[in-house]
Amino acid sequence: GSFKPEPGLFLHAAAGLGVAPARCAVVEDSLPGVQAGLTAGMQVFTLLPRQQAPLALQDRAIFIRELAELERYF
Repeated sequence: GSFKPEPGLFLHAAAGLGVAPARCAVVEDSLPGVQAGLTAGMQVFTLLPRQQAPLALQDRAIFIRELAELERYF
């Protein structure tokens, strides 16, 4: 099996849908999930507070406070 922060689950889902990872979006609420999505090459939206993410990830994910905010991106 493949467990977060390994990207295998996300890559498997993208392959099953026939969609390139770069055209996928991930919504995550955990740091391992954010790491997995980024490693998979996907756009990551996270409900994590920005201060809980390592500095190296803060510019790579989009931080949201609630799922309704996703509307502005799609």
